[in-house]
Amino acid sequence: NKVKMEIKKRQNKKAIFIFLIPLILSVLVGCNKEAPECNADETKALVIQIAKEKLDKSIGVMVQTGLFSKADYEKTSFAVKNIRTKNLNKDTGTYSCAADFDIVSDIPNLGGRTVPITYTSELLEGGENFYVTVQGF
Repeated sequence: NKVKMEIKKRQNKKAIFIFLIPLILSVLVGCNKEAPECNADETKALVIQIAKEKLDKSIGVMVQTGLFSKADYEKTSFAVKNIRTKNLNKDTGTYSCAADFDIVSDIPNLGGRTVPITYTSELLEGGENFYVTVQGF
């Protein structure tokens, strides 16, 4: 009986250990979530969207005053180039980035400009969505 009890205890410990491994791994994998990288298409698209929103405010005034047409502005294109990952915070999964923001346009004093920017890409609570903050405009 003593031998049977010892074997049963070992089996129970083994069963608990086997049950805990997937649980521990799922917790570790969940902790290692990271925001999209600096050069990810979704990150670059959000950087451009933020820049356009900032520019739209000042451009609107210029269009109203007749400095250039809205059609000319709508032909303007933007690109995030020379992207560098400055830091990855492994605890939060947040990327700190630097890049050049290129503006291609026929509008004088707007087109042909390159603006150095910095930005972060970080996960929101729950890890499903991410948030980008841009500096340099």
